[in-house]
Amino acid sequence: MNCRFKMLIVVVGMLAVLPARAQWRSIRNAQLNEDAYYDGDSFELFTARSRRVYRLYFVDAPETDNSFPDRVKEQADYFNVSVERVLELGKEARQFAREFLKDGVIVHHRRQEAGGRAERYFAIVQSPDGRYLCEALVEAGLARVFGAGMDLPDGTPEARHWSRLRAAERRARAAGAGAWAERSRRR
Repeated sequence: MNCRFKMLIVVVGMLAVLPARAQWRSIRNAQLNEDAYYDGDSFELFTARSRRVYRLYFVDAPETDNSFPDRVKEQADYFNVSVERVLELGKEARQFAREFLKDGVIVHHRRQEAGGRAERYFAIVQSPDGRYLCEALVEAGLARVFGAGMDLPDGTPEARHWSRLRAAERRARAAGAGAWAERSRRR
């Protein structure tokens, strides 16, 4: 293969990734608004220039109250725990998110509305060291792999990220982390 042909292949490959990346907007050093309602997968973040409510792609953290009893029951069934335990896990997920967000994060969003109690947008939230909050919650057994997904801002295909999250959930189950602790005790 000649050098020009190799270069053409590289350029075409890069162009294929650009549209997905170009649609993302990234906000650095976003801070949690602890005075607003937040839980494990939905929170208000602010910077000097903006304030928005975000909902994580890829995951569903347990609810913190019984405002949506059908969802709480669905989560209880998924984790095979009681409704009361789901609400406890929701509070644990809320605290986990608070800790993750406390030093500022990078928010990648596409202005895709996520519905809910207030106007909010789907987002990928990343720590300054590159860790994704959605994945960290799943690894801690504090969220189920569920919901809307999207190719990641770095070009990682959505399907690959779903696989990565399902593997993280299997590890959390095996370790008896978070919601999976009850299952390990019953064995």
